[in-house]
Amino acid sequence: LQTAKQQEDQIKKRIRSFYVDERALSEGYNEVEIMGKDRNRAPAVNQVFRYIRDVRENGLPNKGLYLYGSFGTGKTFLMSYLLHELAITGHTGVIVYMPDFVEDLKGMLSDNVKLKETVELMKACDLLIFDDIGAENLSPWVRDHVLGSILNYRMNRKPTFYTSNYALDGLERHLSFTN
Repeated sequence: LQTAKQQEDQIKKRIRSFYVDERALSEGYNEVEIMGKDRNRAPAVNQVFRYIRDVRENGLPNKGLYLYGSFGTGKTFLMSYLLHELAITGHTGVIVYMPDFVEDLKGMLSDNVKLKETVELMKACDLLIFDDIGAENLSPWVRDHVLGSILNYRMNRKPTFYTSNYALDGLERHLSFTN
């Protein structure tokens, strides 16, 4: 019993969460249950399962996944499942709830050390998930200097994942406008 708890603690240490509901990260994960919750999300679930299997068989690719759908369809839960499963195999991950993160970045403007540490953590982790991208109020500074810096570093190196309520073209429109 102790070794199972220690193993679970080691897995949890590999995952960092910024503003994501802890329940999404701590719920039990059962493939049958995940698939059975909502048949309409079967294509997304299959894609996540395939991704996990591919990483286990071939190692970490440099491309991630983009999951979109309406509010409450389980995108965050699926990404948390992916993080958990790949943390079992030794990978580190960060999941970031974008609306709260972008708000918090404004406070980090005066704390360069915290900002640099946060950005470096997001660059360095094996798996990075931007959860609910498109729901935040982006300033040009955040988009270009923070997200741009992280994504530019990760591009062709490490996978980045996204969940959004927008299809890709809608997100592209959203990101082209800043306040």
